Amino acid sequence: MIAVARVDLRGRSTWDTGLLTAETFEWPIAAPEVSLTDLVTLVGGGSVVARGTRVITPASLDPQSGGVRRRSERYQGSALQVGRDLQPGDVLVAGNPDTPAVLVTNRLQGAAVSTRFAALRPAAEISPYWLWAVLSSRSGQEIRRHLSLGSLNVGNSKARVLDIRIPVPTLGIQFELEPVLRRIEAGTHVEEEEAVTTWWRRADLRGQEWRLLLASPQPERLDDGDPLESLSDEIERGGSRDDVSTDELIGAFYVTDIGVLSGRPPKRWARSLGSGGVLTIRGDVLVAAVGSRAHAVVATESSVLDRNVIRVRLKNPQRAEALACYLNGSVGYGLRQMLLRGSTVPHLSVRDLARMPVPAEALVDHHIDAPVTSLALQLEQTLWRS
Repeated sequence: MIAVARVDLRGRSTWDTGLLTAETFEWPIAAPEVSLTDLVTLVGGGSVVARGTRVITPASLDPQSGGVRRRSERYQGSALQVGRDLQPGDVLVAGNPDTPAVLVTNRLQGAAVSTRFAALRPAAEISPYWLWAVLSSRSGQEIRRHLSLGSLNVGNSKARVLDIRIPVPTLGIQFELEPVLRRIEAGTHVEEEEAVTTWWRRADLRGQEWRLLLASPQPERLDDGDPLESLSDEIERGGSRDDVSTDELIGAFYVTDIGVLSGRPPKRWARSLGSGGVLTIRGDVLVAAVGSRAHAVVATESSVLDRNVIRVRLKNPQRAEALACYLNGSVGYGLRQMLLRGSTVPHLSVRDLARMPVPAEALVDHHIDAPVTSLALQLEQTLWRS
């Protein structure tokens, strides 16, 4: 991310670019701003856990839904335990600003949590739900991103969190929003996957695609449903573009990239569709072609696709929401891991996405286990409403 700010440095006690750019950030609400230093206590302590213990780490979180997707059994080092070191109402903040915060609730009782999180214990004048929501909202992620830029204290990310100033309305306003925030937080309680473990199996590789047979102890899962290709009119990947502008152009299409799929505002606009350009329409399902997460969303308007996004145009557009939920959910995530290519930068080809099986029940009376709208966007729309 590039942040631009003009600041008068005369008389400044620090030239820390993170702090300076954060000072220019404006919250979309008129309320007193208070430093987290005065609102929370940083929880310390913990004990050392050995490899094999199931631990919640920043990598365990789904950046789209904010839920704990999978605990790690490879982590070893200092950890906090819920019920001993942590208590319900504490808020866990990862160093990566794109990772949502986690509100500690009774459902995490007994869980081990990596000390890579900054564990914050709110004071009486702030609701834990308000603190969690503000830090997880799109605006909260933006100011966290500002503080991470050019930091002079790169190794002390926990201390950086305490530099954040957040809006703190009266407790009456905070409690008025709490029922809605409770419902949103409950929506982050996704089904957890089993931690990655080692396994072995005997397989006949003659005439077979090795990477699929060796990707999972259950390769037969790739036959459990109809291939996505049979449900689609088109599956196409966006193209490379050299005619884009970082300034919003009147009448131009914005470029949908993975950042837009994960809830951020568009940052590029296409001057023209051009040859090879891929245009989305309302009802298309857009899927990330790079990375371990699908970030699947349903297009609500026309835009131009970035090369790292795949467009799925279904024969029946009414199934788009259900398909997005399936691709973002635990089953879709597991299948995506089997189909990914590359170890340094995992990516998904159009051909492999087309072969992904979709069970019929996933498209009928589906149950959402990951919100189609990102957690950051849900909270942004809830917190700052008039």
